[in-house]
Amino acid sequence: MTDDDGYGHLLPLVQALAAAGNRLLLDPQSTAAFRPSQGGYYCSMSGPLRFDAIRDLPRRAEVHLDETNDNIFCRHCWTGIYGARYRPSFIHKS
Repeated sequence: MTDDDGYGHLLPLVQALAAAGNRLLLDPQSTAAFRPSQGGYYCSMSGPLRFDAIRDLPRRAEVHLDETNDNIFCRHCWTGIYGARYRPSFIHKS
């Protein structure tokens, strides 16, 4: 994993999640951890994110841990890390 697109500060979080048991789901076309989307880059992890493994790691103020929606999002580089339970916050269950 590299910092080619400005998300390098998130790599320690991805590595800690992987060390805690979350498997990184690679992009099948490029085998890259992070892939582009309309809103920025993202990566996906297997299972719910292990927030206990990353809660105390240093991170920028713009990096938000959202345990309710199973994701981590950086408002600096518009990059997300999504767990298996991730649901965009604008989708509501009825």
